[in-house]
Amino acid sequence: MSSNTAASLARTSCLPTTFSCSCRHDGHDAAWISVSGELDIATAPLLLDALREPRAAELLVIVDLDELTFIDSHGLQVLAEATASARDAGRRLTVLRASAFVRRVSVLAGACGDIEFLGLTEAPAASPYATRADTVA
Repeated sequence: MSSNTAASLARTSCLPTTFSCSCRHDGHDAAWISVSGELDIATAPLLLDALREPRAAELLVIVDLDELTFIDSHGLQVLAEATASARDAGRRLTVLRASAFVRRVSVLAGACGDIEFLGLTEAPAASPYATRADTVA
């Protein structure tokens, strides 16, 4: 094995993507989806599958991001599309306990208005490229 191949294998094996999500029904027409780890291009389909579970078809779907450590545009797209689909079906999807990092990424990506965030412990840092309309609540 060449040293370049060995170095490439070592790099990829050191960078595993950790992700998990679980869906539970609370018995009150609500489904809770708990997400942890990294939500990115590789793991966004797993969240999409969880959002398609029958339990996730309740009147209220709560996506708990308390243990989410990373999100990219693919994860935001899944959340935005799921929010729109729920709204079109007369249901509600809300994101609970998103970190300031998740909120900041959503602001920078322009997805903040497409996703309902609740339970923030701190406000996201304003983008240096934000317009006045972006910063006025």
